Amino acid sequence: IEKSPMLDLLRESLKPSRLERIESRLAQRCGSVRLVLENISDEHNAAACLRTFEGLGGQHVDVIETVDHLRPCRSVTKSCDRWLTFHRHYRVDSCMDSLKDQGYTVIATHLSEESVPLDEIEFASIDKVALVFGNERRGVSKLAERRADMCAVVPMAGFSQSFNISVAVALFLSHLRSVGMFAGNLHREELTELYKRWLILANKNPKPLLEKHGFGEEVAYL
Repeated sequence: IEKSPMLDLLRESLKPSRLERIESRLAQRCGSVRLVLENISDEHNAAACLRTFEGLGGQHVDVIETVDHLRPCRSVTKSCDRWLTFHRHYRVDSCMDSLKDQGYTVIATHLSEESVPLDEIEFASIDKVALVFGNERRGVSKLAERRADMCAVVPMAGFSQSFNISVAVALFLSHLRSVGMFAGNLHREELTELYKRWLILANKNPKPLLEKHGFGEEVAYL
């Protein structure tokens, strides 16, 4: 990451241990795995999904809101969503088109006759993957199922046919990590922008600090 007067100012305002943790997490941030949440209605489920994804090093979350709006419970997220990048879509097609244009293999988590067990997917041949999880009751939409490159399920050994969505997200993402899909691989430009954003978030009152030194106009989201 290139140095700049503004980044130096923000770095100097943090404790060394806090700065070290931010830089360590940034180096591990993964852009090749994306979490797609379609019409998740329960705030606790939404929060648990986000917390798991962020904790494993994921960065980009695509939110499809054609029916329900994502409203994660703050007491569950523990503010982890502040460190994530959200992409909101109001049409399934726009989300699928965006992901495929960026080279993602889209996998819908859905039980059907064509679904592939998660542990049988050859992730070594997949560069980037987007996992789609649907509404707690309805599952993924028919359109999302059709537009996906494949459907996948977690192999079940009991009489239950499915897991709660937050558990399913944890199992899918944990498997991706075990096969090496989670790796620090953000592009340099995104790393720089994300680093600036995180340094600002880590400061308790960044606006007066930046304005005092003439950097207030450079950060539009303050």
